[in-house]
Amino acid sequence: IDILNQSLYPRNNLIEDCKNIVARLKQTNALVIDYFLEQNEDLRDIGKFLIAWVLIEDEIAYHKSSKNRGFDYNKNFEETESSKCTKNQDWYRFLIYKILADIDIKNPSQLYTENNVSFITFNYDVSLEHRLFSALSEVNFLKSDQKCVDTFMNDNSRFIHVYGQLRPISKILDIPKKQVLENRNQDKNFIFENTSILISACEAAERINIIPELKDGNKDILDLAKNKIEEAERVYILGYGFDDQNNNRIGLRELSIEKHRANHRKIYFTNFGDKDSINRKINNLWGLSNYKYVTPFYRGSPNFIEETSIHGTYKQSTFYYKSSQDTYTALESDFDFL
Repeated sequence: IDILNQSLYPRNNLIEDCKNIVARLKQTNALVIDYFLEQNEDLRDIGKFLIAWVLIEDEIAYHKSSKNRGFDYNKNFEETESSKCTKNQDWYRFLIYKILADIDIKNPSQLYTENNVSFITFNYDVSLEHRLFSALSEVNFLKSDQKCVDTFMNDNSRFIHVYGQLRPISKILDIPKKQVLENRNQDKNFIFENTSILISACEAAERINIIPELKDGNKDILDLAKNKIEEAERVYILGYGFDDQNNNRIGLRELSIEKHRANHRKIYFTNFGDKDSINRKINNLWGLSNYKYVTPFYRGSPNFIEETSIHGTYKQSTFYYKSSQDTYTALESDFDFL
């Protein structure tokens, strides 16, 4: 659908289509929006447009306050006592610290010559890229040569969005003006008269895929993700639900296969709340045959699992570290990260 072309797609049609998808979502109460849109192909275009719109709203709320709207804000971007965050959720700060920790301040080019970190995500948003670029650009010894930050950020294998992203790395700072969102609830026509977010959402919708759309497509991205995981000495899996399709697409199963491992690999992962359903998926994924559930990694007691993989010919050990805490606490206290 051409949302921006009013002659082909009148504004009243857009409003009615939005009402239609809202009504049908309420009736089905879908668990996964991707599969809902696969089963209702007539809603796929408007659905992806609205996904992009909501994420852009969240971006604006985040950059307005540096806090996650999901934890801190109501729909009008107002902080309330009942929704205030009880603890810090800004786990990006640990990444920034780690990236900078081993760089010789007299040799800023080490930011990209010595740093092999890659980020693989199933999310569409570019909040990580935005935060890293903004933070690194404010570090004094890197300011002397901005190309260090640019080179680090523009490495094609640095940020891998499996299902696409809201905007390319070259436009990570291009966020619609806050005024669009602050006035939208007061005047329904405001959004159409000030099309910054409308254009951004339309462009973003063209860049993102839902799970069923990807299938065997986008092979280059999937191969890149698989290669980066295969080469990694340490793998951190954060806030991930271990969906079978996604596991297979990025090659997580192969992490426990001997041929991909020159040395003992360490795998760190979170299972917030220690859900049994996730533990079973993990056990099935990596062949932890001697454990009904993966043994938790407890704070203050650095236990790990040393388990012989059921894959391959030779007896090999893989080290698995699990945290049942949120991502912030896992990086701060559970994992060997800082």
